[in-house]
Amino acid sequence: MRIFAAFLISCVAGLVANPATAKPSTISKTEARSLPSRDVERRVMRQLSEILEEERFEGRKPPTRVLTDMFFTTPPHATYVPGLCVVDRLTVSFTPHPKMAKPDADTPVRANGFSAERFYRFAQRPDAGYHQLLAEDYHPDDSRCSGALWKDEFFRAPSEEIAADGYFVAHRALDAILAGTPPFPFTCEKFPMETALGCSDLARMLKEGEIDSIDRCEESDATTAGNNCFAIRSGDRELRILASPHASGPNVPPPLTIASVHIGSLIVLVHERVD
Repeated sequence: MRIFAAFLISCVAGLVANPATAKPSTISKTEARSLPSRDVERRVMRQLSEILEEERFEGRKPPTRVLTDMFFTTPPHATYVPGLCVVDRLTVSFTPHPKMAKPDADTPVRANGFSAERFYRFAQRPDAGYHQLLAEDYHPDDSRCSGALWKDEFFRAPSEEIAADGYFVAHRALDAILAGTPPFPFTCEKFPMETALGCSDLARMLKEGEIDSIDRCEESDATTAGNNCFAIRSGDRELRILASPHASGPNVPPPLTIASVHIGSLIVLVHERVD
């Protein structure tokens, strides 16, 4: 694992492939288990270098601070959930080498770690939750995910299941609110200056805006026991939904039945990266 990590960082930071002339790399399971470990690592890392693209920092002034991190993303590609696309974002961190008292933009650095996040987007709106969407005979089609601007149209989520379920219940809840007859308790929290707005106005803003993230939230109230809690953020608004996770049947509610919805208003602090 240590060798794998070291090779990953080294290849991402230093290996550049020319997609116009280089033939895409491949490897089979037989090769992965029979070739020397070093050869397998080299071939896999080459494949990563072919699909990762550096995010360029477009600064207007020459840099002054030491290099601390770099970001790389994959092209949008399909998942096994129909209509759900994903982008992987790799962050490589660096440390000065050798260590200096006052490092600057010309200080040499070495990679010392990495982390990864996944961002999702639906090419088409789902009509069911995650487990109902999965199909054994479905084959991911990457062409349905091409052309999307991942920074604008993708949202952060910890897993495909939370991305799919959260997106599904969010749009179902907002549609019911905007129709005027939501079959669940609905409350909202506005900013002090928004006295002229109603809760349905906040729901419309969320419906028309872009989702930033979908995550699970923790609810400890005994009255909410047994429900899943989803936190959907868009700008300075958070849509919090409690939904029943029960399977469908004659004596239980259908999957992801919405139990309650609350729209919160958040104070969001944003700091521009200037160097």
